[in-house]
Amino acid sequence: AMKELGVTRIFGPNAAGSLSVNVKPGEFVICDQYVDRTSGRKFTFYDGPKTTHVSYYFNYCFHNKKYFYIFYWVIIKQSCTLLH
Repeated sequence: AMKELGVTRIFGPNAAGSLSVNVKPGEFVICDQYVDRTSGRKFTFYDGPKTTHVSYYFNYCFHNKKYFYIFYWVIIKQSCTLLH
C-alpha cells in the first residue's frame, strides 16, 4: 500500500531497553545490526510468486542510516557514537 502511494523510505521509531550501560534513557540510537528472533518459515520467508529468503546481512538501509546520522549531528548538534 505504501509503495502504491509513492513511499520510498520508511522510518519506524521504537523504544526499548538497552543492553549497554553506555546508552542512557533519552538517547537516540541508530542500529546497524540486530538479532533475528523469528522462528519458522512463515516468519522468515516471503511466499510470493518466487520464494526468497530474507537476508539479515544488511538489516537497515545504508541511505537511511546516513540521513539519520546527518540529521542527528547537524540538526540536533550532537556527535554520533557508534557502539559495538
